[in-house]
Amino acid sequence: MSSRDAIAKSFELNDGEHSSVIDELHSLCRIYNLNAEDLKFKWEAFSINMGSIVAPTVGLVRQLKSSLQFEFQQKLQTKSRSEPSNQAPKYGGIAFSIPMEEDTGADILGAFMSNWSGSSAKSNLKKQQEALAPSSILLKQQSKASAELDNRIGANIVDSQFNGHLDLPKQRPNTSANTTVRILQPPIPKYRYMFEKISEKSEGLDEQIEFIGDVIGKHYNVETYANPLKASQSQVTAVGRVCCDSSGVKLNKTSVVLETTRELGMGKRVKLDLKNVEEYSLFPGQIVAVRGTNNTGKAFTVDSIITPPLPPVLPRKEKEIYKYSMESGADNQPVDIVVTSGPYTLDDDLSYKTLGAFIQTCIAQKPDVVILMGPFVPESHPIIASGALDVTPQDVFREQVAKRINNLSTASPSTQILLMPHADDLIHEYPLFPQPQLNKDGLGLGNVQTLSNPSLIEINGSRFAIGNIDILFSMSKEEIFGTIPHQDRLGRLTRHVLEQRSFYPLFPSAIHDSIDSSRFPDLLISESPDFLILPSQLKQFTKKIDDVIAINPGYLSKRRTPGTYARILIHPATELNNNIDGQTKTWERTRIDLVRL
Repeated sequence: MSSRDAIAKSFELNDGEHSSVIDELHSLCRIYNLNAEDLKFKWEAFSINMGSIVAPTVGLVRQLKSSLQFEFQQKLQTKSRSEPSNQAPKYGGIAFSIPMEEDTGADILGAFMSNWSGSSAKSNLKKQQEALAPSSILLKQQSKASAELDNRIGANIVDSQFNGHLDLPKQRPNTSANTTVRILQPPIPKYRYMFEKISEKSEGLDEQIEFIGDVIGKHYNVETYANPLKASQSQVTAVGRVCCDSSGVKLNKTSVVLETTRELGMGKRVKLDLKNVEEYSLFPGQIVAVRGTNNTGKAFTVDSIITPPLPPVLPRKEKEIYKYSMESGADNQPVDIVVTSGPYTLDDDLSYKTLGAFIQTCIAQKPDVVILMGPFVPESHPIIASGALDVTPQDVFREQVAKRINNLSTASPSTQILLMPHADDLIHEYPLFPQPQLNKDGLGLGNVQTLSNPSLIEINGSRFAIGNIDILFSMSKEEIFGTIPHQDRLGRLTRHVLEQRSFYPLFPSAIHDSIDSSRFPDLLISESPDFLILPSQLKQFTKKIDDVIAINPGYLSKRRTPGTYARILIHPATELNNNIDGQTKTWERTRIDLVRL
């Protein structure tokens, strides 16, 4: 495809009708060495500065050309001011210079010291550089807590168990991996963020209500939804999003409103009167159906709240799972999966001793799969946030994280290692949720596989839904609830995630979370997994939500103390189950240990 055709396609222009406009755009591409996509981005930015995105015309394209020319001249002036003079500078009466044909990366201070005091000064400088490069001295310093980590009493103690009666695996030799790991969804592509349009955002929010409304309607046989803002003496059913009547304040029982879609109620909100409802659990962004009446047209009196059912379970035959057990050659041993989440170093140093201790445990146990979730180099770490670090985040990752991960890969070649990023990661270019997979280029990683955040994967037939964002903590700060007997809060919050079929159902998002609402399809939980993994700063737990096992492995480092990780042992399906033609229940043959490092 020629550059003119690419421009016409990118700008949706007809070559016959808009030939002069395409000529002007093609001229800009040639002058400033741009491709059609880059030019489209510059045009959209130029249009937004004018107030709205409009179709290009000859006059407007020439204005863009003037703008690009001005930017180009500014860069030239900045570059000329920053370039050093050709005249050799003098320090203390001694002139020194570096030949231009030599490597421009040569150390100027080294050249000066060599002229000043000969080769001995240059040798001393080299020793100093070797002591600091490629990692900062801060990476080698250990706090008292980190220094005591190797001699701690009670390492790798099981904190809690699920199905603790199931056996632990036997020690396995270092053989090639027999475990099958499959990515069940396309990786999240790179996208432009901070570019949301209000119209598209509102359409996306409406689509979420309509989607959950259809789910509730099909499950509870609700044929039509009524407009809850209209006065009605008879009981009706409406659907919408739970919101607070005032921004910036916490939701409470008297401030709950229901936001409708533009089709159902013109996007307006109606106050919900919950005096007739004793048991409820609500949070901003939750999509529910309500039954009740609106006698006055001012408030909707709720008789019952209808929440969506859990996502459907994809039918799988026991013999399909049994097939994995036979093909793996594992001699009826369980699939051993270890899951952990960052931070991987304590708050008072960057020695990453907790990660080192965890890797040594994995080398000793030789699990089939290790899932490491970020943040690996967190922006919020006190030392990094203070600006004291004098190396790049990539240097920290290569020196402290990649080397240890590669050691595990070498010592246990049968172990498959999966990495998932976090929005707080400085080594990732997307500081928000969802995220494309980590780019391994320049990070020094060997035989590892990277995952998008969130991801849906399958390990020997068992399905894992993994979302590396602390949605449970954010929801816990916003949730309100009535009297709900015999139900724990952590399990209830996890059920909300499954019912809303989203890794992040909270809206508006928490102040510490950055969410791109245009990527709603990437956050969708379309089917019930066997395992739902949601790392959180809340207390680590394992919960059975119907047939889904929800796991919070906790953080490997908790401020100034070692944290926790999860060990998942999925025993093989056997013919002794007498259920070969039925659906398997993974939770019945799974043991989970939450281990304190």
